[in-house]
Order: sequence, then C-alpha cells, then structure tokens
Amino acid sequence: MDTMMTATRKSVNTLLDVKVQYRVPLYQRRYVWDESNWEVLWKNILDQEKSSENAKHFTGPIVTRLIRGQQSRYEVIDGQQRLMTFQIIFCIIRDLCECLGFCKLKGIAIRYLKNNDTTIDDFRSRDPDTLLPGPAYKFIPSEYDRLAFGEIRGYGEEGEDSERGYGKDIHKAYDENDKELRDDKVNEIRSQIFKDKKVSLNILGAYDYFYEEIRNYIEETSEAESYVEGSEEKRAKKISNLLDTIRFNFELVQITPGQSQRAEEVFESVNATGRKLSEFDYLRNSLFLRAGDDSERFYTGYWTFENDDDYDWNEDRLESFFQAFLIAKLGPDILEKGSKLFDVYQENLKEKNIKNEFRELKAYAETYKHLDNDNSNAHFKEQMQFYTDLSTFYDNKNDYNPGIRLLNYNNIILVQAFILHLVHKKGISYPKEQENLDQEELKQVFRVLESYTTRRLLMDTIIGRYAYQQIINYFRQISSGDLSNSEFSISKLVENLAEVKTRKWIPDVEIKNLFQNSRRRYIRIYSPYFQVGLRFTERYIFYRIENWMRKNDGKELLNFNEFPDKLERIQYGKDRNDSTRDSIGNTAFCKRGRDKNLISFENEREYLKRESGELLLNQVIYECLSEWGKNEITTREKSLLKGFREIWPSKDTLIIDISKPKVVAKPKVKPQPKIDISKPKVVAKPKVKPQPKWVSVIQLPCVIVSYQRQKLSKKVTFDDNSLFVCSLDAWRDLHPFIETVDDIRKRQLEPPQQRSERLHIEDELLKSARAEQAIASLVTRDRHLLEGTIEDIYDDVICMKIREHRVIVFRTGLLEFATDILYEGVVEDWGPDDLFGSIKCQSIPYIPVQNIEVKSEFLDQSIISRKLLPNVKVTFNLNIVQENGHSRFQALEVEPVTTGEVHEGTIELFRQQEGAGSITLNDNTEKIYLNKSQVPPEDRNLLTEGRHVEFNIAETVEGKNSAAINIRVIK
Repeated sequence: MDTMMTATRKSVNTLLDVKVQYRVPLYQRRYVWDESNWEVLWKNILDQEKSSENAKHFTGPIVTRLIRGQQSRYEVIDGQQRLMTFQIIFCIIRDLCECLGFCKLKGIAIRYLKNNDTTIDDFRSRDPDTLLPGPAYKFIPSEYDRLAFGEIRGYGEEGEDSERGYGKDIHKAYDENDKELRDDKVNEIRSQIFKDKKVSLNILGAYDYFYEEIRNYIEETSEAESYVEGSEEKRAKKISNLLDTIRFNFELVQITPGQSQRAEEVFESVNATGRKLSEFDYLRNSLFLRAGDDSERFYTGYWTFENDDDYDWNEDRLESFFQAFLIAKLGPDILEKGSKLFDVYQENLKEKNIKNEFRELKAYAETYKHLDNDNSNAHFKEQMQFYTDLSTFYDNKNDYNPGIRLLNYNNIILVQAFILHLVHKKGISYPKEQENLDQEELKQVFRVLESYTTRRLLMDTIIGRYAYQQIINYFRQISSGDLSNSEFSISKLVENLAEVKTRKWIPDVEIKNLFQNSRRRYIRIYSPYFQVGLRFTERYIFYRIENWMRKNDGKELLNFNEFPDKLERIQYGKDRNDSTRDSIGNTAFCKRGRDKNLISFENEREYLKRESGELLLNQVIYECLSEWGKNEITTREKSLLKGFREIWPSKDTLIIDISKPKVVAKPKVKPQPKIDISKPKVVAKPKVKPQPKWVSVIQLPCVIVSYQRQKLSKKVTFDDNSLFVCSLDAWRDLHPFIETVDDIRKRQLEPPQQRSERLHIEDELLKSARAEQAIASLVTRDRHLLEGTIEDIYDDVICMKIREHRVIVFRTGLLEFATDILYEGVVEDWGPDDLFGSIKCQSIPYIPVQNIEVKSEFLDQSIISRKLLPNVKVTFNLNIVQENGHSRFQALEVEPVTTGEVHEGTIELFRQQEGAGSITLNDNTEKIYLNKSQVPPEDRNLLTEGRHVEFNIAETVEGKNSAAINIRVIK
C-alpha cells in the first residue's frame, strides 16, 4: 500500500505522452488565467525556443491524487491552470497544422490531447460502470469549463473525430494585414456556436491570445521568403521547434500524496508561499479535499457559489462574503491588520463534522446575496444602498484625508456581517422568498440603524466616524457576550444606541437647529475635508427627501449620482435679515453654483428651475408667485422636516412602532389571563375586561378565520370554531393558502371534527421548540403549510410568526412542526429491503412515545446507500405530525455517530450466507462488526478472510461490538 508522498520532476511530454487522464473535480475553481499569465508563459516559450542551452524551464508544481481503484487516472488538486493552458496550446497547434496540411505534426499534437484505443479499453475495463468521465481524453476540466473547452478540443463523446466548432472557424476572424483576430468576427463566431449559453470567457480568451501569437510566430518570414520555394518547410520547422520546446523544455513537479496522507495538507504546504490563490480558493480546496469521497455529494447539495442563476459569485464577492462570514461568526475584531482569512477560518471554525461547515456556508451565503445592493434580486437592495451611497463620499473625496476611518467599503462589510450575525446567531427570521416571507424584523433593524446613523451625521463633522462606531460597539458586545443579556431584540438595539450620551440618538427637536447651524459650522471650519463632509451630508438628506416626495407622487426615483451637488440659499425676497435665512426651508440644490447676475427673486426662481432639473423639493420655490419670505420658508421647512422624520424616525417613534398596537391596562390586572373557549362567551364592557397580553401582537382591524364563517371585526372575538386570527395585512398575504376571500364570503366552511383536529402536542415540547427557534407549520383546511416560528403559548392559543406577520393559532386548528434540534438514539431495527425501521430514543423529553419511525424518503441519500445497522447510535432531527388527533414522530437527517477517522484492519471472519462477520483492527485492540451492506456491490465478492479493508467506525449501544460503515477493500 502506497503511504509515501511522491514528488517527481516531469516534462510536459512525460506527463501527457503516456496512458493517463487528469480530472479536475467539480468543486475546483474555474479557469481564471488571464492575459498577464498568458504573456509570461508565451515569453518563456519563446525564450526557451531561442535558447541554445539544454536548461529546462520549471513551470511550477501540480498536486494530483490517484482516483481510487484506477491506475494512471488522477484528480487534479492544484495546477489545473497550467495543465489547461498547455492543452489549449496543443489544440491550437493541431488546428493550424490541419489548415496547413502538416499531418505528421498534427498527429504529434493530438497525442497530448487524446489517449490511444488500447488505453481507452484499459480504462474502461477498470471502470465498467463508466462512473468516471470518458477515458478518451488526457484532461477533463471542471464542469463549468467543459462547454468552452469541449468546443476547442473537439471530438465526440468517446473521442471519435467530429466537427470542431471554435477551432474550425476562428481562422476566419484572423486579419492578415493587422496580424490579429478581429473582435467583431470573434464575437459573431462565439454567438453562433454558444448562443446564449454561459461559457468560460477565459478559456476562449486563452485560445484567441495564443492563436494570434503562434500564428504570427510561424508566419514570421520576410516578404521575399514568403514567395520562394521552401517556405512551407520553414513553417513546418517552426511548428516542430515549438512543439519540441513545449514538450521537452518545460517541466513541472508532480506531487502525489500517499493514501495515508491528507491531500489538503499537501495542497496547503505547496501553496503556503506567495498566496497566489484567493483566500476563498484556499477555503474551497480545503473543504472538498477534507470531504474526500463525499465531495461531489456536498458540491451538489450545498455548494451554491458556482452556477447560481440568481447571483454572480465573482472573486470580489467571494472575498467580501468570506470576510463578512468570519466577522458574523467571530465578532468585528477578528480580522486584525494583515490577517489571512483562511488562516482565521482554520483556527476557529474548522470542524470534524465537515457537513456542518458546508451547511453553514450555504445558509450564510443565501442571506449574504440579499445584502448586496448590486444584486437586482436582493430583498434588501434598497436598505444596503444607503451604505453604498454614503461610501461614495470616501471614494470620491479621499484626497483630503484618506487616513480617517469613514463609512467606506470595509464598513459596509461590517454592516453585512452584523445582519448575518442577527439572522444566523440571534434567530431573526430570514426571508427566503421576497414576496411572501418574514422580512419585517430585518427591515426594522435596517430602519433603526439608518435612522441612528443619519441623525448622527448631522452632528458629527466627520462622516460616519462616530455614527457608525457605536453600532460596531454594540455588535462587539452582543457577539462576545459582554452585555448582561446578549439576547437580541430590536427594542434593546434602540435602547443601546440611545443610552450612549456622547453619541446620543439625535431627537426631533434638535434636527431643525442642526440644519440651521450647519452654515455657521461650515464658515467656522477651515479644513476643506470637513466642509465637503458637511455639504455631502446635507446633499444626501435632500436627495432622500426628494425620492420620498417622488415615491408619494408615483414618479420615477433618482440615483444618488443624478442628484445635483451645489447647495444654495435663496438670497432675494422679504425679511433678508431674518434668522430663517439659514433654515432648511431656505435651502436648495442645483446643478451649478450661484449666478452673480441674479438681482431679484424672479431671476432666482427662473435660475433655480433651470438648474435644478425640476426637483420636487425645489418646486415650492420656483412656483412661488409672491416674494419669498418668512412664512414661505417656514411652510417649506415643516414639509421637509416631516419628510425627514418619516424617512428617519426618532427613537421614541421607533419604540412605539416596534411594540404597537400598545394596550394600556391597569397595573393590578393579571397580565396573562386564560381564555376558556369551551365556555360560553361572556360579554363585558371593553373598559372593564382587560385585553390578554398576546392580543397586542395583532394589528387591528383583524381577520378571524372561522370554520363556520369568516369575520371581519375591529375587535378580537373568539369562539371554539376559530382556526386563527391575523391582521388585515397578514390576511392579504395568507388568504391564497387558506381560502380565497370570495370563497369565504360566499359560503360556509365545513364544520370541523373537533376531537380529531385538536392539537395534542405537549406544551413542554412546544416551549422547547420555541426556545430552539424550531420551524413550525400551520396546517390549513386545504393542507397548505404556512411555515413560521412559535413565539408564545397559552392554554387555548399559540402565537406564531408567519413571514413578517404575527398570527394567533387556536387549539382547534391544526399544527405540526419539525425541529432543528439534534436528538440522539439507537437504531432498533432497519429493513434493508423495504428501507424502513425505527429508532429507540431516550433523549427527547415530554414525549411518551419513544420509538421514532425512520423511512428512506426522510434520509440523506448517502444513508440509503450505506444502510443503517441495528444497535448503531445515531443523531437526528425530529418531525412531529398531527394525525387523527394524535402526534406521530418521524426522524429526519439521520447520521450515525462515528469516530470521524478512517481505520484499517483485516477481515477475521466472514460468513457469506449471512453476509456478516468481523474485522480485527491493525493494532489488535478491538474486533469490529462487519456487514456486507456497508461494502460497495462491486467489492462484495472480495470479502474473504485475511483481506485488508479500511472503514469508519460507528458507535453502538453498550454491550455490542462497534460496527464498520463505509467499508472499502484495499486492492
């Protein structure tokens, strides 16, 4: 058994001119080399071709891993960029030789692209089920690159000759005079071949670049030589020299880890110096190399970063996401200056259960792409645009003082990280579909942050320096647990931001004066940087008020860069010495500065109308027919301040909005009255009867969905036929899943079978689910599922949050839910034929039924392939279903509890008839139970005594042998 790493220096000829295949796994990054890389390689090729010495050129290392059960077929762990580029060059030489009629040279080039028939037959015999890509080719790129490279390489599915698309036609785009490919012709050829398909432009770009260079190289003859006899021989000689240079003068070190070595460690050590890969590339390779045989399953099930139809995960976005992810998980201070993202991840977040790492990255990524304002499909595009608009100040004005910390791009990542932390660490509902899921809490968070920040901008001279810092301080406290109660709520966020006296939340009463004093502050400040900061703040606030007015009028909104940047105060009119001259009501923005020839208010009106692009916020000024005086300024001031307060509410307004509708009750009244819906309803005066606490989550007027009829009422009333109660806003979103409004108005719903439809899930289990933020589902009469979370539980009702709405579910309704809590149990029985069994569980409190059913349709596909063994310990999630008045329990996401390591041993005993036996560990410390269901079908005939195997160990109940799973025969 090969346990040693090999590192062999090989020429391109030695690497490729043998029976071999290099396969780039699905998860590897795309081909990313660009012209800067191509130029370096082409220069090196020319230097080697002209050199008379025998010195070889070292191109770099490639790390490969032998595919299990195969010989000479490798996975490319590192170095695919070099291999791909050499393959493209051989394709170009082949295509040029075909055009020039150099059949022998064409055949040499093909030898490095395609295996011979004998090799193909050999590979097929080793892989009869054709699980691997076709054996005809020397190099198989990653999935994303296959379409582009396939058109360049040509040939059919199994390697037979076929029409080549790109290589056949590209010579038509070559301009003989300019000695280059014409862009318009190249684009035309590409559109004809690929149409609207997504292909690797880097691969096509590499072909174009080397095609031009190689063709110009072989055509480099004098004008006289091109007409004399023997010029074709000179071209052939040049191609031959080029082929020999690439084949024999370029060397790579092929590193292949032994079976006992971890491929990811070899990869990291090879790439430790220089950091040529991005930080996210290191993460990607580490994850999939550690995943081993499960890598493709994890790629298909969890890896969202390639082939995402909704979002382009380019390199910049991947790096930004990686930063935001680390900060969200570990706090805002985790990334010190100069720290490497992957090193931080390895040190803090690497787990033994790699599946959890994949799950977590996918969950965070799904949220992150909705926090990118460049994403047209983002749920929070508008909210994140606020931070991008503010960052333009830093981007455009950094020549004043670039050393000051502002609300720049790096701080935008901190905002994204803060939101990711709230969603995934503090349990704020995450919207998975824009039109119908719970967004309200996050929108409130954004509203709080934006209001606090904008109000601080009016006070702070330096944009974002202090306004944003307090938000980061709060993030630091809740992520590190410094707060006495780090549980998050929006009201606590407001209180925390408001309680800092030196960075207070600016109240409404001060906004007017801050605008009024801004001109005086501007005059007193001599730094041009601070002056620009003040003007920027005013411009941004006026821009948002303008769009607020446009939105109310149904007019098209402006982008920030479309808004004028020249601030003016009206100079002509009555009361010139009045203090209102510095009021926000006397302020306007226009495209260029004041015209010195303005001598009257009429001139100023016409000038402002002409230069402000007919902004709505200036309309009052240039439509004023009388003189512009104190009354007009005050009226406009009130209008603008109203807009400001609506866009950026005060602390007190936000607190009321968060808790409304607020019910004021007498202090002595019992806070949580119980409502017995089985008793006749007692009519009492509203002022005497206290409202139960949970009614406050419903916005009145409300809708009560009843089995007998639908009721619209401004008062919440109950009877034992009610299904649930919700606000009218919630009803607009939910009614398509319950019944249509017309159906409910026109007919009565069928009466319920009260006994069979009552909720029998125990309160303690519901409370546990609420504490763990388990997903709950309201089951409607038509069996629609409305997913939400449980917020409060009472004798007769359950308060749920469904999408952005809160609803009250009556116990006469139907409810079922699945938990995200991991429970532990032992497989009691498992039928390998019908794929059905049960788990004996002692870890679920409050459940009288301890046998949990297991069905194949509820399991990860990998579980089905390796089966479950009796007595094996497992972990699982729980699905709880109401059926015929009783709770039924199902196990989801079942995973055997293993040591996590790969062990080796020898088959001591195997009874073929029973399909069972035992394995002795190599160190003779333990005997492990063996069942043939854990062995791939093609290896089962190899199960004989003395055979060496490797496997994972699944823990079993006390008194039973440990069981081997995922058994692989060492051949």
